[in-house]
Amino acid sequence: MTEETADPQMHPVHSDDETVQLALAAAEAIKRLVAERATLRNLLAAKEAEVARLRDHIGKIRDSYGRLANELASQIELVDKLESDVRQETAGLVEFRRSTPKGG
Repeated sequence: MTEETADPQMHPVHSDDETVQLALAAAEAIKRLVAERATLRNLLAAKEAEVARLRDHIGKIRDSYGRLANELASQIELVDKLESDVRQETAGLVEFRRSTPKGG
């Protein structure tokens, strides 16, 4: 006896009905895998679209904060200039209080 025929457990012989059932089960498994792959591809496409939308949204937020920061810096510069102008205009206007003699 050769090794192939010595151990029937190694190479089981199936009837035609068993072979057909195995083939049908394999075909159903393949169909499920293909359907699952299609579902995952659709999910991936939806996630990629969501990521693109979020990137766009983040870009708009970043631009908005950049404009706000520039506006704030301009306003701070304006306040500094106005403060400096006011100081220069009032530099010679120092008031001295008259003191009254105590006890007199």
